[in-house]
Amino acid sequence: MRSRLVIPVLCIIAYGCIDREALEQQRQERAASHQRELREAQLNQQRQQISSEIQRVQDTRSLVLQELTNRQQMVSSFETQANDLDGQLSTLKSDANAYIADHKMAALCMASGGVALSDDNEFSDDVKSLGTVAAFICLAAFASNSNFRSDVVNLGDYLVQASTRAKGLEGRLQMARSSLMTVQAEAATQRAQFDSLDITIQNLQLQLNAVR
Repeated sequence: MRSRLVIPVLCIIAYGCIDREALEQQRQERAASHQRELREAQLNQQRQQISSEIQRVQDTRSLVLQELTNRQQMVSSFETQANDLDGQLSTLKSDANAYIADHKMAALCMASGGVALSDDNEFSDDVKSLGTVAAFICLAAFASNSNFRSDVVNLGDYLVQASTRAKGLEGRLQMARSSLMTVQAEAATQRAQFDSLDITIQNLQLQLNAVR
């Protein structure tokens, strides 16, 4: 009779121990699973934050790239404009010097001071570099020879007009070069900003890849 009672009691005790061990194992598994879920949620949040930051920086970089492209186009435009104006100015001065050479006697008369050419004229130095002759000879020829007088007057008028055009071109050339320097500086700043944003994106991408 006693042996019959002992066996069921032992079985009950054994099953009770097995149940407690199983419950503990299940509890630990649930805790571990919960920790994994928390960890994965944290990693997903980090990924989302980094991805959002990457997108924000990429959007900023796109805007900077558009501005940089515009500035580069402006640089090209001002370079073309400056080169064109410089070419026009060189051609004008070359033509003026050729005209002076073709009317050398009239220019010599002007160089001698017999006929005045203002000091601020763009070509006064070119005329003066021809040398001087006696002013009274120039004045005599100017007074007595109508053709020579007309030649001197025409030369003077031509040089006045050429000087006005040259000064206008020089002013426009100066403005074009000034604008060119400004947009070149702006383009350099935007290029540096673009490169910096590009590096930032690369670093964020490395951070994203490291989140596992």
